[in-house]
Amino acid sequence: MSLSVVVELVALAVALVVGIASLYAIFEMRELYSDHRDKFLRVITAVETFQSQQKDLAASAERIESDGHALQAIAIQFERMIAALDKSISAALISSSVRQSDTMKELRDHLDEQESKLAGIAQKIAEVRTEPPPEPAPPPLQQPERTDGTGIYMRLGRDALNNDAQLRFALLRDWIAINILAIMRRAGRPWLSPKQLIIGIPDFMQAEAEVLDGGILLVGTRGHGDRLAVPIKDLDSTAPQTQWFEFGVNGSEFAATVVPAVLARSNGSFEVVHKGAIRS
Repeated sequence: MSLSVVVELVALAVALVVGIASLYAIFEMRELYSDHRDKFLRVITAVETFQSQQKDLAASAERIESDGHALQAIAIQFERMIAALDKSISAALISSSVRQSDTMKELRDHLDEQESKLAGIAQKIAEVRTEPPPEPAPPPLQQPERTDGTGIYMRLGRDALNNDAQLRFALLRDWIAINILAIMRRAGRPWLSPKQLIIGIPDFMQAEAEVLDGGILLVGTRGHGDRLAVPIKDLDSTAPQTQWFEFGVNGSEFAATVVPAVLARSNGSFEVVHKGAIRS
């Protein structure tokens, strides 16, 4: 066999191998293209589905945003309503407190006015009753008589009151026992001197007053050594003045009871003649 024939056969074999390889590559490329085409078709389908759903998503987003604005407006409206309610409640409470304070002040002023009128009437009655009767000769001095348990004395002469300190002290003791709550009420308000606390005591009783240790009002009459002790503030349980009073519970439906103590001055101090009482 000649060399040329061998060369031709080799060339033919190489061309055959190349053709077979090309055909194999073509078949592989077709399969790969077919796979990629399927994937590409799925991607296109997914994109089209997403585009179709994008409008729904946009509409849902718009509805959510609109609902958010509506909820925000409702929350602002609630805040305004709560602020207005709080303001109205505060105004109502302030108005009620002012009205209550004004009412209490008017009541206190009314009580003080009535008390002053009552004291003036009592003083006028006492002055009328103490005038000497129109008789040619003055009657003998008589001892005071009580007509009832209120301590109102009858047939007292002006001279007898002026000269008898013991008699004035007895009248003063009865007056203080009746009006002690009014005195304590005055002490609960601002005052400058003890005389302000005994306003209303008739002049013929010639009352004198002083305050002991800021908590006990001492009331007496000119020329008499005894004093009536009236507590004008809560006493400290360790204070010696607590020995002047008996403490307890009232035991009834009525208001608290306060009875003044009777003290006698001795060597610059006070001794208890009759204990008072503080019953709540």
